[in-house]
Amino acid sequence: MQKSNSPIDDAELLTWLKQGNQKVVQVLFDTYYASLCKTVNRIVHNTIITEDIVQDVFLKIWQKRNDLNIQISLKAYLHKMAINAALSHLRKKYNTSSIDDATPQQMKKHAHKETAVQNLEFQELETQVNGAINELPPKCREVFILSRYEEMSYKEIAQEMGISPKTVENQMSKALKHLRKRLAPYIKSALSFGPLGAAWLELLQ
Repeated sequence: MQKSNSPIDDAELLTWLKQGNQKVVQVLFDTYYASLCKTVNRIVHNTIITEDIVQDVFLKIWQKRNDLNIQISLKAYLHKMAINAALSHLRKKYNTSSIDDATPQQMKKHAHKETAVQNLEFQELETQVNGAINELPPKCREVFILSRYEEMSYKEIAQEMGISPKTVENQMSKALKHLRKRLAPYIKSALSFGPLGAAWLELLQ
């Protein structure tokens, strides 16, 4: 797998992106595609779906280029987009499965209501998790994203961010302390979503 370090700094890439330079999308694709696929496939366990999700991430960042407000590295931002897209896919799959297992009569009577409730509950969980992550200070948030979303070691994160491994460890400890406290009321509900909820809970381990 190719190294996911861009030879061009983030500020320049963002400038090109907002200027409408389409070549920057190819640069981002060449730089981050492999690592994004690895991250997404850990969640969805399907190569074709993984490729679709990752390609959509690059499409969305191009479509929303004028509204981007990125306070972390592009690498971390793209991985956060990818993980959210993968979990959104699982949420839809989870809700659809609950309908597909029912008889036509049961579907008509119960599925719509139950699926709507489940969807609202998971959307609330998703909102709370994303909100809690966004509350972290920028450096702390980036350490957390690189560790949990990309599975980088503390040493790798230190090299990526230009800080010491000890600083990475301290920032990660700070992030987990905040997230566990902030999301404590939602842990029980996360357990009810099976593999989907488990994916969220893994972030707090």
